[in-house]
Amino acid sequence: MIRPTGPVPRRLFLAGAAALAAAPARAQNAAMEDLARAAARESGPCVWYESSPQEQTDRVIAAFNRRYPNVRVQHVRLVGGVDIAARMVQEARTPGQSADIASVSADQIWNLNRRNLLAQVEWQRLGASAQQAPVPFTVNIAAAAYVIVYNTAMVTGDAVPRGWDDLLNPRWQGRTGTWLISHPFAQLTKAWDEARATAFTERYARLNPMLFRSTFTLAQQIAAGELPIGLGLWHASQPVIARGAPVALVPLEPTVTTSIWTAVARNAPNPNSARLFVAWLLTPEGARAYEDATQRGSALVQGTRTAEMLAGKTVVEYGPEETEVFSRNLARFNEVLKAGGREAG
Repeated sequence: MIRPTGPVPRRLFLAGAAALAAAPARAQNAAMEDLARAAARESGPCVWYESSPQEQTDRVIAAFNRRYPNVRVQHVRLVGGVDIAARMVQEARTPGQSADIASVSADQIWNLNRRNLLAQVEWQRLGASAQQAPVPFTVNIAAAAYVIVYNTAMVTGDAVPRGWDDLLNPRWQGRTGTWLISHPFAQLTKAWDEARATAFTERYARLNPMLFRSTFTLAQQIAAGELPIGLGLWHASQPVIARGAPVALVPLEPTVTTSIWTAVARNAPNPNSARLFVAWLLTPEGARAYEDATQRGSALVQGTRTAEMLAGKTVVEYGPEETEVFSRNLARFNEVLKAGGREAG
């Protein structure tokens, strides 16, 4: 056979590159369609344990069914990853209805995997990136991003915050707040050295912050003028902003996140439906539907508001495989925060 020599014409080069790029997409689409056909034959519904309100997840499932109308998904709301994980452990010991899918934090996913309760899935074959699926037993579908939340009527001029250090201003003595679990402070050890993160948390605790059981409540208190400023979550602040409250948000550098990790149960009654739904959540269509409904979006999917907000930011978070290190840090930082803070009534 005679092989061509010399430079390849640009149009042929681009055509070849496009064909190579399209090949994985075709393989992914074929895998998803095969999975959809198998899922449609399952008795269902596919049960999804997740903490969002029902009206939000109904919107997500409706968007999924516009793409896959023959696959049923049922959301069961359990508030808190600990409750979801505990229920899955209990279900593994007793017969009866059980979850197909669970969406929880990294540490809870890790603990479920250690109990051999999660399925191992070739997520890349279904289109997941290495960042979305760093391990075979779970995927990252979205992230809750920590931001400074402040009341624009109370915080003006040179008091308007720009970054982490502005949270430590003495003017906020007794007038700031955050979540009572020290997630964002413990996560900072991933970006800063441990000594710096500890010193920062100790200084913040000396401001006698109010510690809230919910960052939604924190945002409401700032909107009402009960507090001028706090460290909260982007998505938890959106409801008060949508109502027109005088609330503004400041993205941080580095940005600390708490991701929502989602997994298929090892003995899922509807494994094909479960894999299909989770794989769809990783697509631009699924990621945007989840973000539109819950305000928690994926930083790993281009086109989401979360990815746009975090563009150019250093995003830090301990992954599932780092759970033991993070858990030790979390316990220690909880004590530091509680030593100076006061729990909101």
